[in-house]
Amino acid sequence: MKHTKGPWKVVYGEVYTVDNKPIADMVRDDTAAKAGISPAERDQNARLIAAAPELFEAAIGARDMLRECAKQHRQQGDNGHASLADAHADSLEVSISRTGDS
Repeated sequence: MKHTKGPWKVVYGEVYTVDNKPIADMVRDDTAAKAGISPAERDQNARLIAAAPELFEAAIGARDMLRECAKQHRQQGDNGHASLADAHADSLEVSISRTGDS
């Protein structure tokens, strides 16, 4: 794991580790407003960033489960469901690989 270990939290629109190390410095309200981003949208973006460690682990778990499902479907001769599970696992793999982590 290369990213900072979670969980992360949002404090006044900024993202920190639970022991208060900064993770993401969100744009100020006036800068966000110039870009057409409302304070509510900025805060929601911060919450999404704060959820990243848990979402990352969930994506890895889902990918692994889908690979196992595909394997079991293939063993039962159900290639249609196996291909569908593999396609979803491949999609997750692309997202996971974009993080530079594994």
